[in-house]
Amino acid sequence: MDRFCSNCGTNLVGNEYCPRCGTGSEAAASDPRPPSCLDLASSLDDGEKDLWFGHPDALSAPLAAKSVKWRLTTSRLVVDRGLMGKRNESLQLRSVKEVQVRKSLRQIPRGVGDILISSLDASTPELLLESVPTVDEVAELLREQVRGVHAGVRVRSSEES
Repeated sequence: MDRFCSNCGTNLVGNEYCPRCGTGSEAAASDPRPPSCLDLASSLDDGEKDLWFGHPDALSAPLAAKSVKWRLTTSRLVVDRGLMGKRNESLQLRSVKEVQVRKSLRQIPRGVGDILISSLDASTPELLLESVPTVDEVAELLREQVRGVHAGVRVRSSEES
């Protein structure tokens, strides 16, 4: 059973110390899910399944790591923001047009980056996930899920109107 670092959420894969932040494995959560999973509501629509949980990298964005949580499901991306007051955004994957990865020189050595999502949703034309750990893997998971949703549902672009 996998265990995750209680500080940054990295899979410990049997390591004594977290390979990303150095936290000892004794400090790992007893729950096998990353810490960001524990704070998110698990109320899902019928048939919707959680695919990934995350939060910004604690070293790159320490405040955001405590106040922003992400959840990718089979049909949407949910972003929870805030420490005191909470704000929740939900983007349906069927409205996603493009997923881009951006990495600054500071982010590259840590495997961290930003994901910019362009969508057809008028209320959320762009959504930026900043300081995403293992950004390439997360972006590819998101792209695969968007492709799968688009294969099942024809997405109408603004050019077709």
